[in-house]
Amino acid sequence: MTIKERFLQLCDELRTDEQFTEIVMKATTAAEALDIEIPEQIPGQGRCRKVPEKFKYSSTSANEDHHVLTLEEYYRGKLYFTFLDILRQELERRFREREIAVDNNEVLKIFIEMVPNRRLLL
Repeated sequence: MTIKERFLQLCDELRTDEQFTEIVMKATTAAEALDIEIPEQIPGQGRCRKVPEKFKYSSTSANEDHHVLTLEEYYRGKLYFTFLDILRQELERRFREREIAVDNNEVLKIFIEMVPNRRLLL
């Protein structure tokens, strides 16, 4: 298995609710230890956009409330899974099999050094 394949596999393994929950718990513990205030409101939901009058009574869903239920759901969907999806797509694009050369493998090795659970990749 190549370094790229191992890294993509790690991205897939990290893209679970369990992994996200573990990261949130560690981040919450660290924030509390450092006396950092943990946000309670989803970013951008403090202000609601006013629906234009012409759309208020249309059959479209412009007037429906599309709020995420919890802060954790917001960060899971909007940040964590989105980040992992983009990371995986970009790695696949950048390190296509026909393009892999020594330089690309060196870049991946350097990137792996930054991963906390790098023993999973090696």
